[in-house]
Amino acid sequence: MALWAEVQLLKARLAALEAKAQEPCKDAHNSSVPPSHTPKANLPPGPRTGTRREASVGRAGGGRPLHPAPDQVLIAQAKTCPHGGGAVQAHTQHLHAVYDTIELPPVKPIVTRVEQYAGQCLRCGQSYVAPVPVGLAPGTPFGASIQRLATYGGIPMP
Repeated sequence: MALWAEVQLLKARLAALEAKAQEPCKDAHNSSVPPSHTPKANLPPGPRTGTRREASVGRAGGGRPLHPAPDQVLIAQAKTCPHGGGAVQAHTQHLHAVYDTIELPPVKPIVTRVEQYAGQCLRCGQSYVAPVPVGLAPGTPFGASIQRLATYGGIPMP
């Protein structure tokens, strides 16, 4: 009798497990399971799409392409051997490396000196001062571009 009850219990448990196996698997598409816990399908890798990635720096053919029109070219050839100090001929040397060095040009301010003249009219006797171009009135020595930079760039104005 005890064995029969245990068999019935195990049959009920087996039926519950088989019913649960028929339910759809919970994954990131149908429940709150994170995508990292969703089992991945065993699919063969598909064909590659897009353009081929350039080789990494340090490998043959890799790195940034050279500029097509550099501003200047520096040819570094040895005049003497750094080890023995003997004279070295240019035609015995071979090209070891070619690379570009990129620098920004120095920023140089444009200083405009205004010489404003004044005088007295010979006809009416009144004093006059010559007008200056717009934006160059006396006052701050800083032009509009520096004032904008100081206003938006956070540089304190004196």
